[in-house]
Amino acid sequence: THKTDTTASLLVVHDSSTYFAYPCCSLCIRIRCWRQCAAMASTSSTADVAELEAQTRQYDEQVEMLCSKHFQGFADSISHLLQLKGYIADLKTQLGHAKAMVLESGDDIKRVNGELVEQRRAQRNILATIEAASLCTPVLRLYYKAEVQLEQKKFYSVIKTLEELETQHIPLVKEFNFVTKIQKRIPEMRDEVKREAMADIRVFLSEARNHARSVGESSRSYDVAPSDAVDFSTLYRCWHIFQVLGAQSECKKYYQQERSKQCQLCTHPASPLVCVADYKAYFAQISGFFLIEETVVTTTEGLVSRPHVEALWQESMFKISRVLSQALLQCDTGTMICEVKQTIVNFIESMQEYGYTVAKLVDILLHVRERYQAVLLTTASEEIHSILFQDNLQPIQVDTQEEYQQIVSIFPYHDRVFLEARCPKAFPFSHAVPAVYTVVKRFIRQSFDFVRDLRLSNTEIDEMVRQTTNHLLSDVLSGELSKLVQQKSLALPHVTEISSITTHLEASCEHLEQYISDLTKSLGSGVHLTRLYAQADFKDARAAAEEKLLTMLKSHIDQFLELEDYDWAPPSPREEASGCVLDLLAYLMTTFSSFTNLPHHVARLAYFDTCKYISSQLLQVALTPEIQRINMNGIKSFERDVVECEQYAKLCPFLVDSSDKLLDGVFQELRDLVTVFIQWDWTAYCDPEQRRDKYSFLRTHVVCNWLEKFDDSERRSFFRLGSEQRKKAREVDSILKLLRASSSPATPTSKASPASSLAASTS
Repeated sequence: THKTDTTASLLVVHDSSTYFAYPCCSLCIRIRCWRQCAAMASTSSTADVAELEAQTRQYDEQVEMLCSKHFQGFADSISHLLQLKGYIADLKTQLGHAKAMVLESGDDIKRVNGELVEQRRAQRNILATIEAASLCTPVLRLYYKAEVQLEQKKFYSVIKTLEELETQHIPLVKEFNFVTKIQKRIPEMRDEVKREAMADIRVFLSEARNHARSVGESSRSYDVAPSDAVDFSTLYRCWHIFQVLGAQSECKKYYQQERSKQCQLCTHPASPLVCVADYKAYFAQISGFFLIEETVVTTTEGLVSRPHVEALWQESMFKISRVLSQALLQCDTGTMICEVKQTIVNFIESMQEYGYTVAKLVDILLHVRERYQAVLLTTASEEIHSILFQDNLQPIQVDTQEEYQQIVSIFPYHDRVFLEARCPKAFPFSHAVPAVYTVVKRFIRQSFDFVRDLRLSNTEIDEMVRQTTNHLLSDVLSGELSKLVQQKSLALPHVTEISSITTHLEASCEHLEQYISDLTKSLGSGVHLTRLYAQADFKDARAAAEEKLLTMLKSHIDQFLELEDYDWAPPSPREEASGCVLDLLAYLMTTFSSFTNLPHHVARLAYFDTCKYISSQLLQVALTPEIQRINMNGIKSFERDVVECEQYAKLCPFLVDSSDKLLDGVFQELRDLVTVFIQWDWTAYCDPEQRRDKYSFLRTHVVCNWLEKFDDSERRSFFRLGSEQRKKAREVDSILKLLRASSSPATPTSKASPASSLAASTS
C-alpha cells in the first residue's frame, strides 16, 4: 500500500540518538503516539508502563520489517526526486524570464487600461449629459411653449402645458437649479391666466348686457338663438380654465354677483317708460337677460344653478310690477295700453317657452287691464258726455227705407207697427241712442279684445267684460244722464226725450248681454251668466227725468195759477171758467199730446200727477188767508173751473178704456166742497154716515175755512139784513160751531146727533 501511494510524503522521526526516514503510515504514527504517551505517563504505574513499552517494541519491530521490505522502492523514489530537482531549477529559471516579460508587458497594459478607464469615464459622463439633456429639453421646450401661449392668450393651452410640465417632466429634473425658477414662475403664470380669464368673463358680461335687448327682440323667432348674438365660447373657455385651475367657486361667485347686478339694472329702466318703444325695449332687455342665463344654465355645468335663476326671476317679477304700476299712470290712451299689453303678452309667451313661471306676470296683466279699463271709461265718458249734451233731443226723422235700415243696423229697434209704417217717419228716440249704443258696443269689444289673450277661461272673460260694462252703464252713462236731466235750460220736450233715451238704452241691455255672450262664447246650461245690473241705474236716471218732467209741469201750473186773481165775492157768478184755468188745461192737453215718445205708463203717471197737483193748488188758492169774504157767486164761479178740470181728467188720452179708474176722485174734494155749498147740503155733511157716503173726500177744516169767510149778504149791518139772510147767517154760525165741536173730542153729555142738533138750531 505504501508503494502505491503517490501522495505519500516523507516523515522524519526524531528520537534521542538518530533520525530515521521512512514512509508515513498509520502504524508509525501510532507508535510515536504511544511513545509520547509513555513518556508523559512516566509517572504512571510501573505495570502500565511496562505493558506500554512492550506494545511499543512490538510495533517497532513491525515497522522495521515493513521498511526493510519496501526499502528499494523508497530508494527509487529518492532518485526520482533528485532528478526532478534539476527539472525544477530549469523551470524556475524559465519562470523568472517569463515573469520579467510579463512585468514588461503589464506596464503597457496598465497604461492602456488607464486610458480605457478615462475614456469609459468620459463616455459615461457624455451619456449622463445626453440623458439629462433629453430630460431638460422637454421642460424648457414646454416652458417656452407656455410663455408663448400666454402671450398669445391661449389660456387653456397654457394650463394644459403647465399641467404636463408639472406632472410629467419637472419631477425628473428636480436637481437642476433652473427648475426651481420655473417652479416659481408657474404659479405666477397661473395667476396671470386667472386674471386674463376673469377679464374675458368681464368682456362676456359686457357683451351679454349690450346684446340682451337684441336677444330679447329675436326671442320670438325660432331661427335665431341667443348664441347667434352673444359669443358664449369666451365664457365656456374661461369657465373651463377656472375648473382646471380649481377656482370654480371664485368664478361662480363673481359671475353670479355681476349678473345679479345686471338683472337689477334691467328691471330698473334708466329713463321713464313714456312710449310703446320704451316698453318694448324694457321687456326685450329683461327677456334677453333671462334667455342668456337659460343658455348658460343648459350649456354649462355648475356655473349657474336653476334655483339661482329662478330666484332672480321671482325678484324681477316684483320689480317689474312696481315699475309698471308707476309707468302705467302715464298711459292716457287705450291704444298705447293695448300695445303695452301685447308687448307684455309676447314677453310672457317667450318666457313660458323657456320654462319660466308666469303667474305673477298674468297678475301684472290684470293690473294693466285695470288701467286700460280706467282709460276706456274716461274716453267713453267723454264721448257719451259729448253725445248727450250736443244732441238736439229730437226724434230721428228718416225719409227713406235706406235711412231706416242704417239706423236699425246700428241700434236694435224692432217694432212691427213702426216697421210697417211708411217713410217719412220718426223713431221714438233721438240720435243720442244709437250713438251711445255704438260707444258701449265699442267699449265692450275693446274690453274683450284686451282680455281674450290673457290665458283666462271663457267664463272668466265673460265675467270681466260684464263687470266693466256694468261699470260703464251704471257709473258713467247713468251719471251722464242724471247730469243731463239737471240742466236748467231743458224744455219739457227735451226732458221727455231724455226719459225716452233712458228707456230705450235700458231695453238695449238685453242686446248688449247677447253681444257679450257671442263674443265670449260663454253661453251654455252650465255657465253662470251675470246680468247687467245697470238696468236699475237706468231706472234711477229715468225716474230723475220723470221727476224733472213732473217738476217742470208743476212749475208751469204754478205760473198759470199765479196769473189768476179770483174774486170770491162777485155780484154775479161767471158763465164760464177763468181764462187762466182754460189756458192751463189747453197747454197741458197740447203738451201731453206731444208726448208720443214717452212710455205709456210714464205718461199716465204724469197726467195723474198734474191733475192731482192742479186739485191741490186750486184748493190751496181757495184756502189762502188773503181771502176775506166768500159768497155763493164766487163759489159758483169757482165751480166752473172745477167742471173744466173734471172734464180735463175725463179727456185723458192715456186711459186704457172706460173702466180705467185712474183719475176717478182726483178732483173729488173740490167737487164736494162746491157741491155742499151750492146745494147747501149741510144735513148730509153733518151726519157722519152720510158724510162717509157722499163727502168722504171733503175734509172738515176745509169746510170750516170757507164757512168762516162765507157771507152771502150784501154789505149791510146785521140789523138791516132781511129775515132770510139773518136766518142763513145764524145757520152758518150753527154749522160752523157744530163742525168745530165734532172735530174736537166729544163730551159725555153730548148724546144728540149732529144732524138733529143742526135742525134744532136752525128752527
